[in-house]
Parts: sequence; C-alpha cells; structure tokens
Amino acid sequence: QFPELLPPASSAPSGELPDLLGELPELPISPELEPLLTAPGAESGGVIAVGLERGAFGASHRGVLVNLFARLRPDALGDLADVIDAVDPASPGYGLATVLSDLASTRRRMLADLERPDGPETS
Repeated sequence: QFPELLPPASSAPSGELPDLLGELPELPISPELEPLLTAPGAESGGVIAVGLERGAFGASHRGVLVNLFARLRPDALGDLADVIDAVDPASPGYGLATVLSDLASTRRRMLADLERPDGPETS
C-alpha cells in the first residue's frame, strides 16, 4: 500500500542463495566480550554467568549475547551450557540464563547432527 516504504531494489541479495548461506554475516559483539570467542566453554560461561548473576547482563544485552553464542567455538558449547545452567535462580539474570543455556545446547545438538554421516537424527 505504501510504495515509499518498500526496500530499494538494490538491497536484494546478489549471488546464488547457497553461496550466501555458506558464511554467517558479521555479528556485532562488544569488544569486552570478543576474548570469549576463543576461550574454553567453562571460562566463557563463567564470565557470562557472573555477569548474569550480578545483573551486569540484562534484557538489553540479549541480542549481543545471542550473537556471541552464535560465534562461540563448537567445542565450548557443552561446558558453556553447563555453567550457564548453574546460574542462581534468585539472580536478576536467571531468565536470560535459561534462554542462553538452551541456545547453547540447541546449537551444540544441531552442529552434532550436521556432522553425522547419515544425516540428522529423527525421532
């Protein structure tokens, strides 16, 4: 109804769709969290868990933390989820901790399924 609100024609992705899906786009991650990208899961989980329990990470940080979890080393996801799962339920960041723990576990399972030679497990 409002042609002036349509995206410009030049914003359409160019190239083949499979090529576009081959890499994640650059996701904004704050400089203080960048070292966690290469840290072991227990270490990065500890930093995030402390921040959640102290209220340093709240709803406004959700997007940045989701971007971080999308970029973390796959071998760190299991330990990360375990540490985040242990966040005190009485802490201000407990709700966000449950979401992040589930995200880490889901990404870990998804990556494991994609690596299976016979394809994803169906149940």
